[in-house]
Amino acid sequence: MNEILEPQPLAAADRARYAQAIAFAEAAHDGQLRKGTDQPYAVHPLEVGALLAHHYPERPDLIAAGFLHDTIEDTHVRREDLARRFGPETARLVVAVTKRWYRAPWSLDVGDLDVVRLKAADCVSNIRATVVDLRAHGPQVWHRFRGGERTKRDYYRRLTHSIGEAIPAEPLALRLIELQRLLEAERPAARGDARPG
Repeated sequence: MNEILEPQPLAAADRARYAQAIAFAEAAHDGQLRKGTDQPYAVHPLEVGALLAHHYPERPDLIAAGFLHDTIEDTHVRREDLARRFGPETARLVVAVTKRWYRAPWSLDVGDLDVVRLKAADCVSNIRATVVDLRAHGPQVWHRFRGGERTKRDYYRRLTHSIGEAIPAEPLALRLIELQRLLEAERPAARGDARPG
């Protein structure tokens, strides 16, 4: 399989360093599954944290936020919980990428490069998984997502564009752009295949 479709492993030294954030994320997401799969949800935040550890090893708050980035959005965890356990900067980053109904997800604060980096790692993980699943299972994969294929493709296009504009020379953004091209190359579902929003 193409190397770009393989998740980045977390080195043993990094796993020890970030064990508290990893354990917290695994406990918070316990019992959750990735959409349309039997894969534990925690695989995703672990991959996001590992990507950030690989590309930005000198940024511990950002890396911890990678492991924890979905805890406020998808679990009972509150900002105060994260700030108390992992510090205010990690909590701030998690809040910055937490979806809100009133804000388009691609309207992230591109002036805050760590927010952009965190969202880039999230998108790399999600697009990679989507491409792998499309190749394995075909266009019914799009039925997992609210709004179906057209909405999700547009979401990834807009986010990739915003991230690419904000950190154009950083390897993580270049990886995201390459994965987005792979996703675009996957055959769109025939009319009527994607579930309407």
